[in-house]
Amino acid sequence: MKNYNYIARDSAGTRRQGLTQALTANDVLGWLREQDLIPVSVTELEPARAKVAAPSRRRRVKSADMAAVCWQLTTMIEGGISITGAIETIADEIDNLTLRDACRQIVQDVRKGESLSDSAAKHPRVFNKLACCMLLAGETGGALPTTLRKLAEYYDERDKLAKKVKGAMAYPIFVLSFILLIVIFIMTFIIPRFRVIFSQIGSDLPVFTKAFMAFYDGVKANVIYIIGSVFLLVV
Repeated sequence: MKNYNYIARDSAGTRRQGLTQALTANDVLGWLREQDLIPVSVTELEPARAKVAAPSRRRRVKSADMAAVCWQLTTMIEGGISITGAIETIADEIDNLTLRDACRQIVQDVRKGESLSDSAAKHPRVFNKLACCMLLAGETGGALPTTLRKLAEYYDERDKLAKKVKGAMAYPIFVLSFILLIVIFIMTFIIPRFRVIFSQIGSDLPVFTKAFMAFYDGVKANVIYIIGSVFLLVV
């Protein structure tokens, strides 16, 4: 059994928060619905950090964050909560400062009379063009909960794809790093010894060996610039 922290709303909109034990987060969601509560968030608590709140950070908004927000909005709007009330409630529980600030600004804009899609379009770092177009279609067609559900599924699939790409890149990066370490070892320990041996012999070196030594000298003299260029390309 795992420990979960849940936040929910009852039919009157009153905020409920507490701890419970379950096998999975879906079990907690099912239990909350059986209690006639509208789930807002369900977070698994690690044993060593069950009582320590994670600090808020301003960072890039991930697809997983957007999926969680869209799922929560879908559930709350289907439960009868207004769009501004739902976004405002969710914003209070978001750790990502970029996403939290965007949600709070959207609430203010909507209350001033702007549409949800226009308000979201003001935050391109959070809502891409596809999300804004889908929100506009949902508002126009009167099917905002359905649109939010589709958006949640879209961000879920996007998050899965990103994880697959990272997993696929892990092995090539490991191989390239291993090769780079071998090259560094050869150029640091092996080549200098060969240079000493050839200088002691005093014979004329082959053209290929001279070219390789010249390449080694060039790399050694500009190693800082080479490392910086590789870092910029990777970033």
